[in-house]
Amino acid sequence: MDRQTDRERLIEEVADAVQKMRALRRGRKRSGESDSGRGMVLNYLYTHEGQSSPGDLRDYMYVTTPRVTALLNELEEEQLIIRETTACDRRRVSVRLTDLGWQRVGQRRKEKREEIARLIDRLGTEDAEALLRICRAVEELEKNG
Repeated sequence: MDRQTDRERLIEEVADAVQKMRALRRGRKRSGESDSGRGMVLNYLYTHEGQSSPGDLRDYMYVTTPRVTALLNELEEEQLIIRETTACDRRRVSVRLTDLGWQRVGQRRKEKREEIARLIDRLGTEDAEALLRICRAVEELEKNG
């Protein structure tokens, strides 16, 4: 009976912790810290030599073509990306980072690394490694349904 009580307590505490993390994330989105996918596009381009196709972005993000188009419109308006037809096939479009886009993503990645370094310092190596293991396990569960 004691094991079941411990399990029920653990279920409640994990559910509560996940709910709090989601609430914090929603709060960041409302405060403007979230970029509704724009950062995901920029980061993908950054890690793929600065360019990609809209279709590859769509597949990576698991979103619709109109959503990718809207994101690219916003990023192009801010002069962070440029869309151009490819030389080998004028019907195909390539998306690439501008110089400003490279700078913006580089700065944001640096800030994120510093934020994560502070988290690791607070957690300690052992807990940080446990967190990483858990995140990977959750990701694998999500992938496999």
